[in-house]
Amino acid sequence: MRVKFNGIKKQARRSGCTSCGRRMSSYTFEREKVIFFPTGARKLFVAGEIYEVSDEDGLFLLEQRYDQQDQKTYMFEQVK
Repeated sequence: MRVKFNGIKKQARRSGCTSCGRRMSSYTFEREKVIFFPTGARKLFVAGEIYEVSDEDGLFLLEQRYDQQDQKTYMFEQVK
């Protein structure tokens, strides 16, 4: 199975404007992530790169997600 790592967009900090009270946020983009597989193996993934993995590991990676502004965002996508 071939998968692509999309990276992770994280909220770096949240602050408010002192005069109007408006909430403001800044974001960072995490380009690299080390994933530990259920088998105990670990692998470094870089955003935008395509990786060939076993079907079992691929299904595990496709389930990896994070919350971004109250919605679930997946870290990996399957490519052909």
